[in-house]
Amino acid sequence: MIAVAFLLLQVSPAPPAARPCYIENKKNGRIFRTYLADRKCEEFGPPRILSGIWKDCFEGSVFHEGATDLGRLQTSKQDVWLTIDKTTVMPPGFKRRYECDAYSIRFKGRRARTEPGASSPGYGHFNAYSKMVKVDRVLQMTKLKPATARRTAKSSR
Repeated sequence: MIAVAFLLLQVSPAPPAARPCYIENKKNGRIFRTYLADRKCEEFGPPRILSGIWKDCFEGSVFHEGATDLGRLQTSKQDVWLTIDKTTVMPPGFKRRYECDAYSIRFKGRRARTEPGASSPGYGHFNAYSKMVKVDRVLQMTKLKPATARRTAKSSR
């Protein structure tokens, strides 16, 4: 029985090597890890046209695919992190801010193929999202209103 297990281990393919997503640097005896970038660390599906609402907030970047009404999203939980980087083609003059903004957006982008698990703990801030889309080129984007302009039950009394 042990010999069979040993033979199976010898013919089993090696697990895929993890992608080097971080560079470690030492400074003053401490180790700092620098993330390389999603394009280098994740596998993405083919490019496609996606549209919906993007809520871009400080430490949050959530995509609601197919959504058209921001008011209906105030209570919905979405689990798709939208990410842009220096190679993303954005509209002229666009700058991210530390406040929350919401946009109706249509873009050419790709979905991450990796589901969170052992090789990928998740996406976005604190790895809190189970899905991710990478924007290659924004085709159309309209600012809707501040995404934080919500009325709570207490504030409406």
